[in-house]
Amino acid sequence: GGMEMQLHFEQAASVDEGVGMIFDALTRTCQLDDTFILFLGDNGYFFGEHALGPERRFAYEEGIRAPFVLRYPRRVNAGTTISDLVLTIDIAPTMATLAGGKPPGSMQGRSLVPLLGGKRAGWRKSILCEYFSENALPWLVGMSYKAVRTPRHKYIHWVNRGGDFDELY
Repeated sequence: GGMEMQLHFEQAASVDEGVGMIFDALTRTCQLDDTFILFLGDNGYFFGEHALGPERRFAYEEGIRAPFVLRYPRRVNAGTTISDLVLTIDIAPTMATLAGGKPPGSMQGRSLVPLLGGKRAGWRKSILCEYFSENALPWLVGMSYKAVRTPRHKYIHWVNRGGDFDELY
């Protein structure tokens, strides 16, 4: 509840302070514009949405969407928003490309460099989200799902629950 939210916001304030120190150091050493900076979270949190607490294992938007913010003035203008579907597996191929290499064919994900340059043709039209039940919390047993997300829709198939609980948004 309220205490979870307070701790969440206190943690965010601490991260903000630390990032400010990093930016100051990069500015003092004239490296800021040559540094690729990426902020991301591993998942989102629920703060009451869908009658859920701070859990994060469900395929609802609050759980699968996460902050993904980058700064690299040499490749992307400040304030640019990209609405295409990107994944954390896109980070490694992006870094390989920015370093002048070519991501190996066996590497999952796609370089974001074309998107950063405004080239959207041929970008992915859907993503798969999966969660396999674990015994971390008793009420999670049997909560495995596979979900497909497109820019407009999301279909969640609850694997262990039969077809009666599937959801389409």
